[in-house]
Amino acid sequence: MNRRLLLVLLSLLSLGLSGVAQTSAASLPAMPQWGIERSKSDVPGAPQLLKGTFIQQKQTRFMRRPIRSSGTIIVSANQGIIWRTETPVTSTLVISQSHIISIDSQNKRQQLGGASGLNMVFLNALTGNWQGLTEHFSLSVAQQAKQEPQAEAITCVTLMPKSEVTQSALQSIDVCGTKEDIREMHIVEPGGAKSLIQLNLMPYKALSQQEQSLLTP
Repeated sequence: MNRRLLLVLLSLLSLGLSGVAQTSAASLPAMPQWGIERSKSDVPGAPQLLKGTFIQQKQTRFMRRPIRSSGTIIVSANQGIIWRTETPVTSTLVISQSHIISIDSQNKRQQLGGASGLNMVFLNALTGNWQGLTEHFSLSVAQQAKQEPQAEAITCVTLMPKSEVTQSALQSIDVCGTKEDIREMHIVEPGGAKSLIQLNLMPYKALSQQEQSLLTP
């Protein structure tokens, strides 16, 4: 994940997001069940872990071509996210419930702030926990038109920030997927910058010792 996108999300979640009334579960539209939420429904007691790959493309008004990065991602509903960028530059971003750590290609670590807010957005969006997002975002659901008759139906959940502070840093987030799996996240910033994150996530049995150490304070 590039530093600019991280700072945008940190700013929108750490600068006064309190005081917004939470939406009741009954008022939510029919929402898709993805990833961990689907696993919990299908197999009670299943490990709340996902692991897979991502491809991110970042485009601004001043770029002729988007910046492309790729790597792996681990999502733990209980502990956080490990986001490893492998190309074009190696780096790791660890977002736990207590801290955010950035690790560069030289294994140099930097502690960042705002863990609770950023953790909430990514964990809830990636795991399909929509109720956890209603305090700070208005949610709507739409079906994308099929490009081919036999293509899988794509559902998109659009997150629109409620507060003016949030709106100054983030225009919208679209989380899209099939009936069973999240596939993409589209993030639009007010200045026109856009990020497309393509995801391929699968259930993951257990964290390795190294992964566990990254997420443990």
